[in-house]
Amino acid sequence: MDKAPASKGEILVVDDQGPVLDLVGNILAKHGYQARGASSGVQALEMAHTHLPDLVLLDVSMPEMDGYELCRRLKADAHTRDIPVVFVSAHGEVADKLKGFAAGGVDYVTKPFQVYEVLARVQTHLNLRRQQLQLLRANSELERWGAERASQVERVRRSLDGALGALARLAALRNPHGAGHPTRTAKLARAIAQEMALDADRIEGLGTAALLCDLGMAGVPESILLKPEALTPAELTLIRTHPQLGADLAQPLALPWPVDQFISQHHERLDGSGYPEGLKGEDIALEARIISVADVMTALCAPRLHRPAMSIDQALVEMVSNAGRLYDAQVAGACVRLFREGGFKS
Repeated sequence: MDKAPASKGEILVVDDQGPVLDLVGNILAKHGYQARGASSGVQALEMAHTHLPDLVLLDVSMPEMDGYELCRRLKADAHTRDIPVVFVSAHGEVADKLKGFAAGGVDYVTKPFQVYEVLARVQTHLNLRRQQLQLLRANSELERWGAERASQVERVRRSLDGALGALARLAALRNPHGAGHPTRTAKLARAIAQEMALDADRIEGLGTAALLCDLGMAGVPESILLKPEALTPAELTLIRTHPQLGADLAQPLALPWPVDQFISQHHERLDGSGYPEGLKGEDIALEARIISVADVMTALCAPRLHRPAMSIDQALVEMVSNAGRLYDAQVAGACVRLFREGGFKS
């Protein structure tokens, strides 16, 4: 007797419109997912606690408890807080999307939607969640085995590094023009930290954060990531949520460094002109200041849809001209020395 094919994931679909529940449920089932439907926020909370789903697809406009409130309740409960929540709503303004991200959602799809867009978002966030769980298991094994089992610990560490790299690549896949950027940024960030004589543990922590610095791009619509023209102010506001989204995705990994802090701060600038918090000077962690310089140098030296790549000399001129204003002068100086005196190759 043939076995039934394994489900690609269990999805809880929440919408007060029965036809929508049936439509989305049928689409998911057709593509190998196990879908369950809830017609209210109260019912969804009960179902999520009874049988934990892998992901929630959530409408916004519902009576009694809207989608934002349901998401906040899921995130406030230790049992359900790590379930990825993707909003699917007819409310498509930037303010609506920002409210969804603020409530704890990882993505926002606007109705009417393209079937394959929803399927792609679902698969992306299920993959990210599975990588998170793999990392959590690897960390638990490291703690359980302890230092006395060095060879076993080293094997798990390699598995952990591989999972981190896979997690970064999953986010980068949604933006082909950013492919390889996290790896190059991490390589340069580590080299700058070594040039500044940071200790090995701090270098390991900031290198891990640099590898994951664009993790939050998984929550930015592809229409923005792939737009060839300059972004509108509203689109810029949305894309500037990615450092905090990335930090939120990294936080449950429970890594031995404050990686989520470094990720959330890597677009802050010394003069307070950065985002998302507008931090200034030493309020920005040194590790984040190093990642910031590495991120900018790597981005400037790579082609983008709206501009060609700069040469290394041109990028270094940009770095030097803004040292002490946007970028930490000590960090920028170490970066310049690496390229001009140390022969660094990205």
